[in-house]
Amino acid sequence: MKKQLCFLLLLSCFCKAESLVVATDVWPPYTTEQSNGLYEALFKKVYPNLEVQFVYSDYARTKALLVQGKADLWLGAYKDEEDYAITPHEAMDADFVYAIYLTSRYPNQPPEYQNAPAVWLTDYLYDQYFPQYNLQGYEVNDIVTAFRLLRAEKIRFILSDDSEMLDLMATEGISNEGLTWIRFGVLPLYPAFAETPRSAALIQQWDHTLAQLKSNGELAKLFEEFGLLSEYPF
Repeated sequence: MKKQLCFLLLLSCFCKAESLVVATDVWPPYTTEQSNGLYEALFKKVYPNLEVQFVYSDYARTKALLVQGKADLWLGAYKDEEDYAITPHEAMDADFVYAIYLTSRYPNQPPEYQNAPAVWLTDYLYDQYFPQYNLQGYEVNDIVTAFRLLRAEKIRFILSDDSEMLDLMATEGISNEGLTWIRFGVLPLYPAFAETPRSAALIQQWDHTLAQLKSNGELAKLFEEFGLLSEYPF
């Protein structure tokens, strides 16, 4: 009886799924606090044998959770965004970055990008990811400040990805009237992994599975299931 009990206890240890803690901001329908967004579904496909747990906070805090050892990775990172984290080869998505400017100020052609005074939200570091333009950038904590600077003509344009900016504008009641949007660039998005003894294996599984999902069309189908096929970047 004792031997049988010991065997069952040992078996339960092996059967219990190892956990993977994913820190992320909330970006419906990509991520939701109910854990039923596109990215949550993607991670369950990539790591079916792990118990994937999602922790939701603002973007800066998700990075802090990694540093504190409370998360294995955070979502939505740019390539090599922080030197304390590892980004894999395969991107999970991409930000379509737009320049938003006053139509009345530039009615005939977009503003010049080179050496432009521009603004973006804190931690996006667009000046580092678009070094060819030598942007004279300002980081702000909220879009209300960004649009105040734009309308006062202190800057030429606001930089942001389209989906997040539209959501923030709707939340703050900011009208799109009198604004022109133009595609500024595309930045691939990655999970950023903590450097741990198991990170190499996690990244290897991510790269292998993501490459398969892209080549066999399953990743595009997943975007389609969430009504995001028009945003599919690959």
